[in-house]
Amino acid sequence: MGIRDALAVAAVGGMAWALKRYADLREQELEPVPAPMRADPEINNIFGGALKLISAFSKLDGQGAQSALSQVIPAPVTARQTVTLSGEPSNIGVQLMNDLMRDFGLQKHQAAGVVGNLDHESAGFKSLQEISPIVAGSRGGWGYAQWTGPRRRQFEAWVQARGLDARSYAANYGFLKHELTSTEEKRVLPKLRAARTVDDATRIFSGSSQRGNSWDGFLRPGIPHMASRYERGRRYA
Repeated sequence: MGIRDALAVAAVGGMAWALKRYADLREQELEPVPAPMRADPEINNIFGGALKLISAFSKLDGQGAQSALSQVIPAPVTARQTVTLSGEPSNIGVQLMNDLMRDFGLQKHQAAGVVGNLDHESAGFKSLQEISPIVAGSRGGWGYAQWTGPRRRQFEAWVQARGLDARSYAANYGFLKHELTSTEEKRVLPKLRAARTVDDATRIFSGSSQRGNSWDGFLRPGIPHMASRYERGRRYA
């Protein structure tokens, strides 16, 4: 197979894969695809690379085409990566610590319990889309707090109304602050402010203990994985 044919196969294959992935995502949803999914970096990478390949192989031969091939195929974006946005904090965890202490009057160990939880939820602030949703066929969680179900829809509406990028710090911290000041989720704050240790703050914010039929805490994860949350919280304390 010549280089021209190889480029054609790569381009068509990439386009086919992207279309199938998009169709699969739409099949899982009964509502319009939200902004975070429309901005899926995997799809954008594949479509962009494939279109550049089509242009490249139609014009070049031999070594010129080989050079074009190395230039136009982007590095793959894995499921645990997000696209870097300009103007974002260089260290999201540290920025969250500072903002939480300033905006909510939290002590350092209390803010660390919050940030450790968010660090765990988003795999170090690198994975905004839940990889394997617990509820089969659902979109799963999104964002620093992995907002799920109605809370994800509220996040998307809040972000859209303000013209924010759902991947951005402004969107994620902004909605976190909104929930802690303007919704029933603010009930966690008095308990959080009473926490004496970072582990206490971590447990309180996660909602790892169950009382009756309701969960305490802000996140209320189905599978807590508390060891990871404690370890991450201590890093920030």
